[in-house]
Amino acid sequence: MAGGFTLLELMVSMLVLVGVLSAVYGTLTSSHRTYERVNANMELGDGVRGLVWRLNEDLMSLSRRGEDINGNGVMDTGEDVNSNGRFDADWSVAASEITFNKLLGDGTYSLPVTYRLVGETVERVEVIPDGGGFVTRSRVLEKSATSFVVTEVGNKIQISVALRKTGQQGLAQVQTRTLSVVPRN
Repeated sequence: MAGGFTLLELMVSMLVLVGVLSAVYGTLTSSHRTYERVNANMELGDGVRGLVWRLNEDLMSLSRRGEDINGNGVMDTGEDVNSNGRFDADWSVAASEITFNKLLGDGTYSLPVTYRLVGETVERVEVIPDGGGFVTRSRVLEKSATSFVVTEVGNKIQISVALRKTGQQGLAQVQTRTLSVVPRN
């Protein structure tokens, strides 16, 4: 018998090689899916944390009554603290929106600030002075929101935000965070 392999030996070795390559391919595919899922989850977490951080920064100084010091809903003498001719008491809570005034460092109140959900977009709308009038400035904070729920629970404001991210493989992930704040007044 001359040196070499029989047909049966070649077939068996090819079968073993195909089995090994299939296992390697399966492992690589699974690792890639896991990488995508983890990466999407990290991006989603960054988005939720950034949005909640921004909300928290604004809500730390929110005011229910604003310049309405005695809470009677009427601008009394001395209540127009920043002398803008406007009663800065823009408190409003709806299912997917909150409007408030922020207490500023100089003891005055900002013009209205609104966070709201429009479709799948969470936006921050701010009224700012412009010359003799006012201008509304809107900024998109997140484009993948599935919910933005605002509720009043006793003296607390709770905001629950859920964001969704879909990876390249079509796997959708959702992260939710809830923020609770007690207004200044």
